[in-house]
Amino acid sequence: MKVIVSDVLGNKKKKYVGVSWLYMFFGPFYLLCRGKVLSFLLLVIMYYYFLPIPGMQYLADLINKINFIQPNAFVYINKLLLLFRRPWSQPYNYIGIITVVLIHFAISFNCEGIMLKKYMRKKMLFPLTEEDARKLIYYKSAKFDVKLAPQNGVQTLYGYKSAEQLWAEKNMLESRSTYSNNPVMHTLSSLPKDEKMKRREHYNQLLKDKVITLDEYKILIERLNM
Repeated sequence: MKVIVSDVLGNKKKKYVGVSWLYMFFGPFYLLCRGKVLSFLLLVIMYYYFLPIPGMQYLADLINKINFIQPNAFVYINKLLLLFRRPWSQPYNYIGIITVVLIHFAISFNCEGIMLKKYMRKKMLFPLTEEDARKLIYYKSAKFDVKLAPQNGVQTLYGYKSAEQLWAEKNMLESRSTYSNNPVMHTLSSLPKDEKMKRREHYNQLLKDKVITLDEYKILIERLNM
């Protein structure tokens, strides 16, 4: 399932969330291709421990040769290492296989959502629409109160910047990162009435969410009314 997320500058990206068929078929190697080396190593070790794959007896023999381990501890270490490598007449091998299958399916259903959540937090991305937000919430890639990406402006580390201010800065008409009452900035007066209403509602929501200050809100409304 695809969702569209956007950063504070309005750059949109399509991302996938939902069942990871690539992990379903390729397992931990898919995470290795995604650069998740630590997760890959942990899962390989876990899969190897639970599955009746040959070689664990060799590891147990190597541990038995370590001198500083007390002899009575070797018995418990061997039992632990070879727990899921018993004769097939016992249920341990089957329990190990079932455990791996359950873990594999659980990761397949959740890994894309978890990776997307971390990526969005790192890159400061937000869902573009309410539908995108619902998808992210359903797959636990976002909290239930996640905010949508700004549509008419940009939030920076120095405060809220409106779209018209960014336009002015791009054209070297404004050098500061704070708001100004320069007449050059008053570019909203020619907007249609419906568009003005939409922007007013958007500014009200930004003020309510404390994205902008009251002074910034007054400047935005003043520009709409000019």
